[in-house]
Order: sequence, then structure tokens, then C-alpha cells
Amino acid sequence: MTAVYRKELLIYFTSPIVYAYLLVFYFFSGLGFNAICIAQQTNNLTGAIDYMFTISMFILPVLTMRLFGEERKNKTDILLYTSPAGTFGIVAGKLLAAATVYGVASAIFVVYAFVIGLFTAVQWAVFFCGLLGFLLMGVSLIAIGGFISVLTENQIVAAVITFAISLLLSLMDYIASMVSGIAKTVLEYLSYNTHFTPFQTGQIGLSHIIFFLSVTGLFAFFTARSIDHRRFSA
Repeated sequence: MTAVYRKELLIYFTSPIVYAYLLVFYFFSGLGFNAICIAQQTNNLTGAIDYMFTISMFILPVLTMRLFGEERKNKTDILLYTSPAGTFGIVAGKLLAAATVYGVASAIFVVYAFVIGLFTAVQWAVFFCGLLGFLLMGVSLIAIGGFISVLTENQIVAAVITFAISLLLSLMDYIASMVSGIAKTVLEYLSYNTHFTPFQTGQIGLSHIIFFLSVTGLFAFFTARSIDHRRFSA
């Protein structure tokens, strides 16, 4: 896993795509910080984090679209799948590398918090709770994007499908409002907003943590199974 992780990080930070992602992330997070925290003179950063929750759903596919598709496109996937690295190591290394880039981007919120702290008291407990939810949400989307990437070598297709899934997850509340009964209950449970909102109010609910971790684990498992299929066919 360590070797795959280091290799992926090297690829990320020698690729212009990652710097473009960071630039876009910092640009929109700066806009949110200025419009919500500075303009409204509030010490609560959860509004800015919530704003980036929506933005991240649409820009995260940039990080995941190449995770496995690039290997297939360059015909290096056979070498990867027949290497001594176990399936778990391959999947965990790649997803962890993408999560690291996401974490580096998200760290800007800590900078914003310290800036606010220069002028007024920061609600640190609420802030870190919101940041935790933001990180859990991002890691789960990375796992989904990684699974989509292993299904196709076309990075654009992988990005579009991941984007569509993210859009669906962001609209789940709206879709749930149009139905009733068990369908409404299921859709509300699957809504990312349902599980992310409590973090924004400083509530760390175990059920919400389990939800995001379950999504992450489930799609990491799907990815591993897809790799195993290709590995045994190589």
C-alpha cells in the first residue's frame, strides 16, 4: 500500500490537474469565506464549509477520474494487477492519495479559522465538527469516483458519471420531497445533506459517521472486486 500511495502522490503533485483543482478549491473557498464570514462579520465558519460542500461535489471528480482509468489507458494496469501488491493495497493506496490531496485543500479552512481568531473568538468545537463532516463526505465521494474510474479507461466519462452521481446525491432531499412512504424514508437516509447538516451544528452523530464510512467501505470493496476480476483475467 505504501508504495502505491507514494507513487500516486508523486503523480498527483507532478500533474497540472491537481494544481488546477487546488486553485479552483482555494478560489471558491476564498469567495465563500469573504462572502459569509468577512462580509457578514461572523466567527462561524460552518457557512463557508457548507458552501464548499456543494462546490466539492462537482470538482472532486477531477481527482478521481484518473485513479484507475489512466492505468488502463496507458496499458500499465496489467503490471499493477500482477504486481506483489495486494488488491487492498492497490485500492487503499490510490484512494488514500486522493484523500490526501483533498485534505491538503481542506486545510485552508484551518487558516481561515486562525485569521478569524486574530479578531474574535472562534467556535473551535463547532468548526472542527463541521470540518470532520466535510472530510468524511469528501472521502466517501472519492471512493465512489474511484469505483467509477476502475470501470472505464476514459477519464472524461469517469468524471461525468461521478459528477452525475454527486448531483443526484445533492438533489436527494428534493427527490424525497416528491414521494412518500418507504421510498421517502430511504431517499432521505441516502441524502448526503441529511448526514452532513448535523456536523454543521456541532453534532457528531455516530450514525452519520457510520453512513459516510459505510459508503467509503462499500465502494472501496466494489473497486477491489473489479480489480480482482481483471487481475485473475490478466
